[in-house]
Amino acid sequence: MKFSNAVLMASVSMLGVMSPAISHAQTADEASASSEAGEIIVTARKRSERLIDVPETIQAVSAETLQRAGISNINDLGRLTPNTVLNRRQDNEPNVVIRGIGSFGNTQGIGFYIDDVQNFTDQSPNMGDVERVEILKGPQGTLYGGSNVGGAVKYVMKKPGDAFGVEGNIEAGGYDTFNVFGAVNAPLSSDGSFAVRLSGYHNRFGGFIRNSFLNENPDKSRETGFRAALQWKPSDVLSFNLAYRHNELDNGGNVYIHTDNVDDVKYVADFDQHIANNRTVDGVTFQADFTPGDVILTSITSYARRKNKFLWDLDYSSADAVGATEGKRKVGHIYTQELRLASDNGDALDWIVGAYAAKIENRNPTNSADLFLGIDHPAYGVLGGVAPDPVPLTDFNDADVRERQYAAFATANYDMGQFKLGGGVRLNRYEYKAKRFDPNTGDPLALINNDTKVLFKLSAGYEISDSNMFYANVGRGMEPGRANVIGDFTDTYKPETAMNYELGFKGRTADRKLSYEVAAFYITYNGRQQEVQVNDPIRGVIELITNVGDTRTYGAEASFTYRPMSDLTLSAGAGWLNSEWKNGAIVGPDLVDPTMTAVYPLKGLDVPNSPKFSANASLDWRKPVDDVVEFGLRVDWAHAGNFYWDLRNRAKQSAYDIVNMAVSLGGLDGKWTATLRVENLFKEKYFNELVYAFYDEPDANGNCAGCSLGTPGTPRRAMASFRFNF
Repeated sequence: MKFSNAVLMASVSMLGVMSPAISHAQTADEASASSEAGEIIVTARKRSERLIDVPETIQAVSAETLQRAGISNINDLGRLTPNTVLNRRQDNEPNVVIRGIGSFGNTQGIGFYIDDVQNFTDQSPNMGDVERVEILKGPQGTLYGGSNVGGAVKYVMKKPGDAFGVEGNIEAGGYDTFNVFGAVNAPLSSDGSFAVRLSGYHNRFGGFIRNSFLNENPDKSRETGFRAALQWKPSDVLSFNLAYRHNELDNGGNVYIHTDNVDDVKYVADFDQHIANNRTVDGVTFQADFTPGDVILTSITSYARRKNKFLWDLDYSSADAVGATEGKRKVGHIYTQELRLASDNGDALDWIVGAYAAKIENRNPTNSADLFLGIDHPAYGVLGGVAPDPVPLTDFNDADVRERQYAAFATANYDMGQFKLGGGVRLNRYEYKAKRFDPNTGDPLALINNDTKVLFKLSAGYEISDSNMFYANVGRGMEPGRANVIGDFTDTYKPETAMNYELGFKGRTADRKLSYEVAAFYITYNGRQQEVQVNDPIRGVIELITNVGDTRTYGAEASFTYRPMSDLTLSAGAGWLNSEWKNGAIVGPDLVDPTMTAVYPLKGLDVPNSPKFSANASLDWRKPVDDVVEFGLRVDWAHAGNFYWDLRNRAKQSAYDIVNMAVSLGGLDGKWTATLRVENLFKEKYFNELVYAFYDEPDANGNCAGCSLGTPGTPRRAMASFRFNF
């Protein structure tokens, strides 16, 4: 039986045995939307809980905070969280490092989720219809599996409700930015048991990078999408949720600028190609919850499809040298099925047991790519090129990649009054197979990389009061091994694993004015996967993944929210991090003879993309102007400390600060808000990503004529928006 049919039949079979019962228990989805007397409710452990009752570090960002802070993408989201580097690459995929775990480029280690389904296709989604975002720090292998070695970012979407409502937002601003979002919630039955929620958006960005060669903006983008969610509760014990999403992205996708050094931030490119990246994603999720008594049986079935077309200038210059387009395998498919049984009786012991399976086909669009060489490439004449036609290298990357995941998991938590104990274990099986043809001989190759790991988590908490808790936890996570399938490179690499130890204190004061969370952690990270650059005789510099070595990380972080009065909220957070290599080495050009290679040890060097110090703060003040209108002022500040971009610690990023400010007028009833916002108020120049010494070795001062590639952060931008709901 095909996997897609198997997972569908599993869901249908489960539902076929369901029958109405007398008792009713609140499902996780119902409870996740509730808020008891201002309590923050999260579903990080796949059941609804107060945030202050979960013995681990979780950053929960509500829809209201997202709106007031003007957060529309993960770049802004990452600045709210200490010890977190989170930004969006030019192809709209994320770079993320949490507490020194994870990486940039084609390696990650952090899982992204839409509700309880891992998202492999569009990990930087539009946030218009998001109820909240939960950032889970530390390995999440027990409940979430592999590919969560450093944590998880979970988007909890708004569910259909039993009341009619309409909401929307329109904003426009600098760099030809225009964004519109709208949503309608409608009950379809008189008793509210049947409801639908429809939402859609269109985002346009004119870009701030100028291509001086073609006189255009290669970083311009357009994205359009919609989501339809349907909820049906045929009885008190049975509920169904069906959600479908579709989005289309059209942007440059691979906009990197030649730069001389870390401080050479500029906004000018000179590509000779009209670069393009077109991505279409369709995804559907079906969830069924059955509560026959003191348990909840949940089935979640999902399917996602991503189609990519692209045209990239791989020499990133006006030279007609190397370009790339999508190959014949331009569509990826992802199927997942989770089935779990959870206690729901309010006893001191709660538990979850479950099973999970996933089939992932060709998730990376660059696994199938065709190259073309122009007249400026050194091999153009050798390969028989005739000007002005390019020389095609069809199927330069041609790999049919199939991944399978299978898991069984169980967790339990025991409430002993002031003491709370918890634990979980997951048996995680990962199978990777890439079919391709040897680019040199034409012979078929099969690259196989399979592994089974046992992942676990243990936690303990001690409640000083109902709202204050000391806690400790230890957990193991992993990122599976795979293979390089680019050019004539066909080597596999091993899985990486991390052990995380954490101590923390969280809670709030009795008057609820001050809430806080303080944590210290120690992490050992073995077989770390990193992206490295090597020279290919045809394409030039290409990027591969390899196990570089082991690291150890320790640090501390704290976050606070203080409400001295009802109309003023002050928030702040800070993190300190020490992340170093315990061993490992990489190969690079010899400093004396660049035609030769040398081995460079990493022991004692800092891990890239891991700022020693990070901090953030915000002020949110709301003051009634009269009986109808209130005035609002919000200021957000984020500080990124020094860190290195490269493994050899040659490219040190100086500390920088981003300040955003907004003023607003809105109805006291919350029905409308008009806002003026300035982003990057003080015009800070910085890179979101930097690939140092991509083409050549720098001199003693760290300079080299355009040999590094970078993507600059957005300059100062003014925005105006109007939000409404009724």
